[in-house]
Amino acid sequence: TAAIQEQQAILNNLPLLSDGSVFGKQLAESTENISNLEAEVSDLRSENTQLRETVTALEDRLTILADQLDDLRSCTDCFGDRRPLTPATKPTDMSVYPNPASRFVTVNYPAADGVRFSINVRDANGKAIHRVRSRERVTTIDTANWSAGTYFLEIVQDKQVVAQERVVIVNR
Repeated sequence: TAAIQEQQAILNNLPLLSDGSVFGKQLAESTENISNLEAEVSDLRSENTQLRETVTALEDRLTILADQLDDLRSCTDCFGDRRPLTPATKPTDMSVYPNPASRFVTVNYPAADGVRFSINVRDANGKAIHRVRSRERVTTIDTANWSAGTYFLEIVQDKQVVAQERVVIVNR
């Protein structure tokens, strides 16, 4: 834009001659230079917008990949074969109700007491479909958009599955 202002200042100081004189040629060249510079500025602004959009899309993709990496790190077995719970884990460490459910399930995890944990939800094939992070003893999960079927809820703390429970979602 500084170059455009400089060219416009030159134009303002030139006499308007169209007879092919030196001033008339300078006027034509300056006008062409201004047009070229304005086109370049427009192109750069367009490229800048495209770059911002690309960066935003890449940041969004990076966030998704980071979440997927977290899922894989906390995955008991992403191909459907489930590892047994550790011997220290008791089935009573967590409860899920109502079961069967339709619109929501409530997870009661008494061991939470302010400790951060994740509730990973997997379908019958072991595919991770949902995750909730919590510190609360009682967490409600919206299941209204889930298909009818069997799901497995896992409590994960420190990258270890510490409790799991099966829940059945029924058609509404």
